[in-house]
Amino acid sequence: MRFLSSVMAVGLVLWGAFVCADPNDWAERGNGGDVIVCPQSPLGNLMYDAYEAEVRYQFKLIFPDLEEPEWPDTGAPNYGDEMSLDFSLKIAKELVQRIETQDPVRAQRYFQWLAEFKNDTRFLPEVELFDIPDTGIGFIPPQCSLHQLIIQRTPKFPQDRRYMVALDYWQWMQPEQQAAAILHEIIYRDLAESKAWTGTSEPARYFNALILSDAIGQMSHVEYLNITRRIFNGN
Repeated sequence: MRFLSSVMAVGLVLWGAFVCADPNDWAERGNGGDVIVCPQSPLGNLMYDAYEAEVRYQFKLIFPDLEEPEWPDTGAPNYGDEMSLDFSLKIAKELVQRIETQDPVRAQRYFQWLAEFKNDTRFLPEVELFDIPDTGIGFIPPQCSLHQLIIQRTPKFPQDRRYMVALDYWQWMQPEQQAAAILHEIIYRDLAESKAWTGTSEPARYFNALILSDAIGQMSHVEYLNITRRIFNGN
């Protein structure tokens, strides 16, 4: 297994406190994940769900130990190309398998959305996406900055895609971080379509943390049902 010791690089505490008045408003205004940009970090750009998992919840992240593709001989892999996206989606699929025994119906829904992710996504170069205020208060280390990585929204027009991704930030994320970002969007979609969604991404980030750390594998079925009821049903 690959362990991501990201807390040793920089510290981060981010959690959601923003409450939206209309639970259905996400379809109009959108929502999405943020990325931490630390120019001095050897890890590249970082999905903050992973940091919150380590810092706030004290989880140790465990990513699938998959064989990497044979990257083109350009000196370094291009994490913004289709080969890298396919690998990141493969990691995300492996991560979703961690809930399959406990929650086969939800897992199949996530597998379907992962299969659609490439066609549902538009990668935009040289853009700064407008910030979606669904994170709440938080803290980032000195010399780092927080940016909107992805905006998810129900497509309105024929040319729209569900996910808009800021390519300039995405391409400097390692595949594990990209997989965490993809999972964030899949889980957020599930949460947003449930009756429990209140406008904050906190429950989605927590469920992501449970998957990224494989904490679900240590839960009894009753424990899993109780925590998913709190996340997705609001009770």
